[in-house]
Amino acid sequence: MRLTVFILLVMFSCCLGHRGRSHVRNRNSSKYYKPIRPTVFPFPFTSTMKPSTTTTRRPRPISPISPRDDIWAELIGVRIPPKECVISFDEFVMHVVDMDYVSPYAIDNDYPVNPEISFKWSPRWTLENNNGVRRRGSYWNDITEKCAFLDFVFQRVDETKAIFGSEGATDVFVTAERKDYMVSLDPKKYVIQYICYSQVERNRCKDAELLVVIKEQRPNPPDNNGKVTGEICMDDIDWPLIEYTFRNCLGQQFVDHTEPQIMWLWENDGKPTEDCAKPGTDAFRRNFENQK
Repeated sequence: MRLTVFILLVMFSCCLGHRGRSHVRNRNSSKYYKPIRPTVFPFPFTSTMKPSTTTTRRPRPISPISPRDDIWAELIGVRIPPKECVISFDEFVMHVVDMDYVSPYAIDNDYPVNPEISFKWSPRWTLENNNGVRRRGSYWNDITEKCAFLDFVFQRVDETKAIFGSEGATDVFVTAERKDYMVSLDPKKYVIQYICYSQVERNRCKDAELLVVIKEQRPNPPDNNGKVTGEICMDDIDWPLIEYTFRNCLGQQFVDHTEPQIMWLWENDGKPTEDCAKPGTDAFRRNFENQK
């Protein structure tokens, strides 16, 4: 009887300790996440969105999700994607460069490095010289409650894959160890921008952001302030393939109740946000210079 009581006490203590580490590791238990039930996408994904008219054939599972992924993702971080899931640099040039993107969903697991959250992230990638990739982007900062603007040139760190690094340089949202992995099984339709800011442990990044980026579909051009206004369009997106990518490349489920979670980051849980000047516009350049 005493042995049984002792075992139950140990199990209860371990559970309490695990929950405590979760709150330290992850931000506010993902207060922006609105779970409904498994296999239902986070708010505001609805059945009114027009599904993709074409489907991409699913490859064989590259690194299928397992129960251990939930545990290690919470204790350490999201797993680094295998190279099979990272698009080639040629695919990056063909399908991603010079395109306008918006990021409605993300995993925000970089709190020790970046206290703010990147709402309404709108990135654009261009090529610089032979080995550089210029990433410009705008986002709504939830701490300052203002738009912020980023411009940095990364270097290729892989001969064939779209993997970019800061090469020791630092800037806003740029650490000396930062690496970006462009993950997708169909880069014509979507990309997951996997950003690792710190060291890798057990093939997992301790401080990372994973941003689902889809092409800007709003028909109206940027106004004089460089902004494209109105609701973002998420029609004709292969959401099942995106979920498949999360499960089989990153060990994450699009909807579950474990940390870290995928969150809706185009709006700030009812708090005011604004569209920010798009990269490539004169307004973006002016705002970037003014914030220095």
